Amino acid sequence: MIEGQIQPHRAVRTNMFIAAVLQWDGCSAPVTIRNMSPGGALVEGATLPPPGTFATLCRGSLSVSGNVTWSNERRCGLHLTGMLDVAGWMARPGNMGQAQIDRAVQQYKSGVGPLTAAPPPLPAPPLSCGAQQVAHIRALEQLVADLSEALASDPETIIRHGAALQKLDLLAQGLERLHG
Repeated sequence: MIEGQIQPHRAVRTNMFIAAVLQWDGCSAPVTIRNMSPGGALVEGATLPPPGTFATLCRGSLSVSGNVTWSNERRCGLHLTGMLDVAGWMARPGNMGQAQIDRAVQQYKSGVGPLTAAPPPLPAPPLSCGAQQVAHIRALEQLVADLSEALASDPETIIRHGAALQKLDLLAQGLERLHG
C-alpha cells in the first residue's frame, strides 16, 4: 500500500461450515465453505486449484464464479466476479438438517448446550502414542477423508445428506487432532 493511500474496506465475512463443490478447468472437488462475504469466499478441501484459476463454487442450485486469489495445502480464497447474497448460501428453510446443525453450533458457541448435531467427542489419545498407533489413526483419517470426498463429489448427495457429510468432516478433523 502506498503511504497516504486509503486501504479499501474489506467486507465483513460470515463464518460457516457448508459442504459445496468447486469446479475448474474440467475438474471438480468437494470443499467446505469456511467463510463468505458478498465478494469473496474461503474454501477448504483436499484438492484445490492454483492461484489465478477461474473457478465456480456450487451448493445445490446455487453457484457463483470467481478467481482463486491464493491457495495453500488445504485452503484457497476466491474473489467473486459479482456480489452475492451470503444469507442465500446459508441454511435454507427446506434444508432442515442444515438448520439443525446451524442451531446446534450456535448453541455450542454461546455456551448454552452441547454440540448435539455432531458425533460425541473422541477420547483423548494416550499420552504415549506409539508410531504404530499414529499410523493406524492416519490410515483411519484417510479412509474417512476418502469416503467424505467420494460422497461429497455428487451435488445431489450434498443436498440430501449434508448433515451426515458434515459429521464425516468432523470425524476426520478429530482423527487429525489425535495424531497432531
